[in-house]
Amino acid sequence: LPGRVAYWDADLRCRFANRSWHLWYDQPLGSVVGKLGSELDLPGFGTNNPPQMEAALQGEAQHFERVSWRDGRRHVHLMHWPTRRSTAA
Repeated sequence: LPGRVAYWDADLRCRFANRSWHLWYDQPLGSVVGKLGSELDLPGFGTNNPPQMEAALQGEAQHFERVSWRDGRRHVHLMHWPTRRSTAA
């Protein structure tokens, strides 16, 4: 996929990040898998989405846009966060 894709579990631990995600954040491939978001020292990462993160963890799907600037260029990010899956049997 050309877009950045990452999967974070309910504890906010990275379970998957594709090549585009690693390149965007200038991280070696596979270096973030298994780490908590709070363990990563990435400028702006996770600081723009707390209300949406909390809502997704409470079971409310989130679909929104986020804008960032990099190398003097504006980037629009389409964010899609599914709801947290129930662990109940």
